[in-house]
Amino acid sequence: MSKKKKTSNKKTGLPVIIFFIILILIIPNIYLKTALDRHLEPRLFALTLFMFVILFFTIFGKKTKLNTLDFSILKNPFIIIYFLYVIITGISVFVAVNKFEAVHEFLKIFTFFILFLYIILFIAPFEESKIHLTKIVVVLSIIISLIGIVQYLKIFEEMGFGIKTAYKVTGNSAHKNLYSQLLFLTFSFSLFGIYYFKDIWKRLSFIAALANILLITLLMTRSVWLAIIVASISTISVFLFSDLKKNLINEKIKPFLISTGIIVGSALIVFILVSQADSKKTIGSHIKEGTDFSSGNTFHRLNLWEKSISLAKEKPILGVGAGNWKINIVTKGTSISSKSGWKNAVRAHSDYLWVLTETGIVGFLLYLLLFIIPLYFVIRFLKKAKDKDKKVFMLILFFAITGFAVYSIFSFPKERIELQILLNTIFSFVIYEYYKLTEKDINKNKNTKKIPYKTFGIILLFVTLFAGISSYKRIKAEIGVQKILKFQKQNKHNDVITTVDNIYSPFSTLDYAANSILFYKAIASDKINIPINKVTNLFLESLEDHPYNIRSLNGLVYIYQKSKNFPEAEKYCKKALEYTPGDLNMTLNYAKIKEQMYGLDSAYIEIQKIKPRKKNKSYRGFLNHLLKKKINDLIKQIQNVSLKKKLVKKAGQDKFLYETYILSKNEKIDFEKVLLKKVLNKMKNQQDVINDSSVQILINEYQISL
Repeated sequence: MSKKKKTSNKKTGLPVIIFFIILILIIPNIYLKTALDRHLEPRLFALTLFMFVILFFTIFGKKTKLNTLDFSILKNPFIIIYFLYVIITGISVFVAVNKFEAVHEFLKIFTFFILFLYIILFIAPFEESKIHLTKIVVVLSIIISLIGIVQYLKIFEEMGFGIKTAYKVTGNSAHKNLYSQLLFLTFSFSLFGIYYFKDIWKRLSFIAALANILLITLLMTRSVWLAIIVASISTISVFLFSDLKKNLINEKIKPFLISTGIIVGSALIVFILVSQADSKKTIGSHIKEGTDFSSGNTFHRLNLWEKSISLAKEKPILGVGAGNWKINIVTKGTSISSKSGWKNAVRAHSDYLWVLTETGIVGFLLYLLLFIIPLYFVIRFLKKAKDKDKKVFMLILFFAITGFAVYSIFSFPKERIELQILLNTIFSFVIYEYYKLTEKDINKNKNTKKIPYKTFGIILLFVTLFAGISSYKRIKAEIGVQKILKFQKQNKHNDVITTVDNIYSPFSTLDYAANSILFYKAIASDKINIPINKVTNLFLESLEDHPYNIRSLNGLVYIYQKSKNFPEAEKYCKKALEYTPGDLNMTLNYAKIKEQMYGLDSAYIEIQKIKPRKKNKSYRGFLNHLLKKKINDLIKQIQNVSLKKKLVKKAGQDKFLYETYILSKNEKIDFEKVLLKKVLNKMKNQQDVINDSSVQILINEYQISL
């Protein structure tokens, strides 16, 4: 970072600073309260709008001279790999169940690629851009740390120390784990600020890094803890085996090591103090939970990973389509019933498996290379470069990329806009610095005038435009779904229908939890007695958007039962049971349909598949209904009056019926056999009853020994 080049950068300093302020400071702090996810789509929309404006003025601005740019950097292997990954994502649209979900994901990834290209062509070439970037990230680091500290202190005052406190601290992110990941990336730049800057910026960098690491410690995000450990070991190893360790003995390294030591030491002290003061052993149990494969978050993740791998094996080449993991994973039985309805898994909790299942093995390998190539370039750069400050900068970026790659194993940073902005910025500077160092070995493209740069620019402009439209539609849908949920509680069914009509579009077919938006309209339509054939069509249309959605399947089962179309009800109930094997309510419903279609015996076979639920009213109610019918069938075969009366009396005793059923189920014998044996053994006139020919027939039929 030679100081000789500062004078040549005076004209470009302010535009670069403004660019980074909007990109790094403003966009990652945007949120919308009325959206279901306050941070995701609003930030994507802001990014696409920003890139659209930037591209527009770059392409059509009078001062821009695109034909003077050297586009030979676009031949870099990393950029080719990145472009191929974007293309593979686009191709996956054609195999997706919900193509518009795939298109949205494709447009999002393409937008990140455009951002990467813009930085590498128009920002990274200016020497001072690295310093501007570091300063802006340090400011971001302080802002988000202050947000987190204020949140933590407020919640700590109410709840004390514990994992529940940590989960409520989200900073400017949607979740404390994502917040920790953002803190990690800003921490990386703050480390460079401690090394490079003097005076006020050095102190600010120190404050930012210290706040970052203390919050990361308190937030107890295990994946980020692991990322710091692995990234530190990897970075120190690269440093020790490079020439950098020989020539870094200068006036900067000593204060850097002292500051870093204070930061690490402070984190350890806080960790020890909190651990000692933690009467509930929260940290210890939280760490232990990470190796508990039978319950908790670790079990949940392993379960999702196992099912994701199973899904990937079904479509190994192109995957299930970008953005369609949350749809296809339902076929693996991931939906869970709760009091509020069905809950769907919407993320794989591992970016690598997410990419593998959605874009296949080709997309997966390309995605891996997006991390491997920059890390390799940094190692090569450290061997070839002479500028100490640039070497340190690249080493810090190596630390950041390694950490990002590690926590991507356990989380979903590829989805979050603020994390992708920083990652693609890091990629841009790594690739540019390596290219600049080795450009003498590259055949530079002298014929830049022949490149249809304006055509390419317009194509990219339209990509950001469509990405913005898609994101806007989804924000509108999220706001609408919030209203729908409120209207449902208030029984304002006409308002639900009107809202669905306003928000439903090709780019917004599913809500944030991967339920069809049309499902809400179908339910509301049934509530206000719209003709049943129209309600049925709405449920069928909702199933087109998500063919495996349990809510939509349940809706069809309900509506076909209501219209007495039991064959269709059975068809969709059976399909739902494929995706929710063993589910209580679904099996109960299936048993009820079986009773309507095939009678008592068929329904009884189905209810026996359910593990007894003593406290579940729906289960006990239908079970008693079937058992009473069984008793009534017995009564019809008996002529003895006293036994009839006894059975009628027992049929009204729910506790007796349940205990008798459990006994028959445990001993794997007929309910009727257990029932008759228990009743006959307690009858005073047992011999007279037994001598009744109709009773004797039953005794012989069920082989009852008295």
